[in-house]
Amino acid sequence: MFNTTKNIDETCQKQPRSTVLLTVGDNFMPLLWQTPISKYLICYAICVRVHGGNKFALSHLIRKKTQHINASLIEELYMIYECKVIDIINNGEHDVFIADVILIHNKRVIEVNPTLFLGEGYYE
Repeated sequence: MFNTTKNIDETCQKQPRSTVLLTVGDNFMPLLWQTPISKYLICYAICVRVHGGNKFALSHLIRKKTQHINASLIEELYMIYECKVIDIINNGEHDVFIADVILIHNKRVIEVNPTLFLGEGYYE
């Protein structure tokens, strides 16, 4: 049985969603609304609201410098995209950033355990 709604409310937030970490400068944030949008030109799109607080200071993650952009790499991650923003679209409470992927850092891993957002502020 489906519940129907015209709004994204708490009943829509229970589905697990893949989570990535977005770094800008010397800070990072978990990001749910993200997707590749082109395979051959390698573009990526994200939706962002403003978030505060220095999460590197609160975490034990190892920060490294990038090769081409002003951001930090997180050593513990298995795949990292260095991106250059090519367009920003304001869409209500979020901005949609479209970026060219200019370099991919990829570790060989045997088993991947993705971080999932479970809704209501819970991650697994």
